Amino acid sequence: MLKASWHAAALLALAGPVLPALAAVGSSASLTGLRYELVDLRPGDGIAPSIRFTGATLAESLLLAHWCLGPTFCQRSEGTFTTPAVSNRQYDDGFSGSTSAFAAVSAAGLFAGGQYDNGAGLGYGPYHAEARLRGRRGGNPLFVLSAHTGVRVTAHYTLDAWVIPTPITGPYHDGYGAGAAVFVNSRFIDGPDFFQEVSTGSGFVHDTGELSVLLSNHKDRTATVWGRIGVLADGQVPTGIPEPSTWALLLAGAGLLGGVARRRGIGTAA
Repeated sequence: MLKASWHAAALLALAGPVLPALAAVGSSASLTGLRYELVDLRPGDGIAPSIRFTGATLAESLLLAHWCLGPTFCQRSEGTFTTPAVSNRQYDDGFSGSTSAFAAVSAAGLFAGGQYDNGAGLGYGPYHAEARLRGRRGGNPLFVLSAHTGVRVTAHYTLDAWVIPTPITGPYHDGYGAGAAVFVNSRFIDGPDFFQEVSTGSGFVHDTGELSVLLSNHKDRTATVWGRIGVLADGQVPTGIPEPSTWALLLAGAGLLGGVARRRGIGTAA
């Protein structure tokens, strides 16, 4: 066992240095100027359109994984329509690069963003930031609408994503890139769910526009409206890239160690 490990270490030493994949990615998304306009879906029915905002807000930041690795790498903050929710996480070990993510929900709007610079090319991992208004099952719905009432939600969105350098090809770049999106999901939307996204594998992408969706209660009674309105930003950098000579020696070493193992197996059987 020790001899095999020594052979592997020797081959790695002979293989030479790893060619770093220097890269930086970043993205941001915002939804501002949110407006809520009541719409009478059946004028003359004697019901005055009304709405109550009962949902919660969520701001979430994740670093280095798509799940929470602990308080150093993730933060989750909840609030209400009148209480801001803010999340902010940064990490830099001085070796594998630096990454950060932030998200916020307040009267000013919804914001999410992040970046990853993999320093010497040895860092690897994603960041994810999301800010949203939401109705939560087992908790409060997003809105409560009177019968035959709709609420038109409008806002201005800005999405940015950037990647340096130009696309890197090869099996080691899995997930390499950055993206940003704004979305509205609810079964009460008249028409398809709203989703707008920009993403890039190189350079810089910028997009702005207007969000406009109608959430409708066509029932003859008050209805609870579930759903999500939010923004998100995510990105990921590639791993380091072994030089061609490294791949060749590693493959040769794997064959050598396999042969040693087979010979030991034969000797033991004999």
